[in-house]
Amino acid sequence: MKKIKLNSDELSQLYLHDKLSITKISTKLKVDSSVVRKNLQLLNIPVRSPREAVILAWEMGIMPRGATHPYWQGGKYTDKFMGYVLVYIDPSDPLHVMTRTGKNYAFEHRIVMAKHLGRPLMPYELVHHKNGVRNDNRLENLEIYSRSEHNEVHRYCRGCPIKNELRIIKAKLKKFEHLAQISLC
Repeated sequence: MKKIKLNSDELSQLYLHDKLSITKISTKLKVDSSVVRKNLQLLNIPVRSPREAVILAWEMGIMPRGATHPYWQGGKYTDKFMGYVLVYIDPSDPLHVMTRTGKNYAFEHRIVMAKHLGRPLMPYELVHHKNGVRNDNRLENLEIYSRSEHNEVHRYCRGCPIKNELRIIKAKLKKFEHLAQISLC
């Protein structure tokens, strides 16, 4: 395999001073990116970590954001802890006031209800999933309640999956507490 030696001054200028990425340097010099990387190592120039490269791109204003970012997944994701779906809300959208503090994402069920009502929801207005499935955000599955009304619904909702889930967890905790008391004796 033939080794390609690049001009060290030019390479240093492009990577350190102009802060170009290895990919951009390889395109400019018409060589493979592995050649640029190897030459940087030969010159004892530390190669940026992926994290450093991303931070630099953000600082230089060249990192695409939102829908133009290569890893954009449609602006929708499911919260792994609670199971609710969150959606991206553009800062210019009137519903942006419903986003979580410091983020551009809001709960999808709240956005669906707000669009149906034609106004942003107030913080004290809660959206209830009738069937208890947190990612089922069809309008016919949603109801709007005050906090006290919502608490009443869950207090007397015998068939609610969430209520049943809580009963199972409580039973497991009691069993665990019982076992812990036995092992302490």
